[in-house]
Amino acid sequence: MESVQSDNLFKIIKLNVIEFARSSQGGPTERTFCIKCRYLKSDRQIKKKRTRIRKNSNLMITDEMIRIDKTLEYIVKLQDIHFLLMFIAMNIESPTEESASSYIPGQSDNLQEEFLHKQ
Repeated sequence: MESVQSDNLFKIIKLNVIEFARSSQGGPTERTFCIKCRYLKSDRQIKKKRTRIRKNSNLMITDEMIRIDKTLEYIVKLQDIHFLLMFIAMNIESPTEESASSYIPGQSDNLQEEFLHKQ
């Protein structure tokens, strides 16, 4: 993660992301790309969460990713950051033709409680 000042109103966080997925041949693939997340400097909630981001964090960024040129670089107008517990991040599946799964923000507290009660 790299924090960059873009102008007087906005700040940008650069995230290097590794996407793990299955290839069409069935084997695992790994793709690395850069996401630039832009947010208002005055947004204290984002600023506070930004300071908690560490290397190898499991994040869910909610907003539309816009591809820049033909590079593997995207920009996001950041509205919120959600930290995922490791066991949730490892169990999120990518959608398939037969079924689709999704993670709904706000359910994380219930999942954390269920996980703690099972131990």
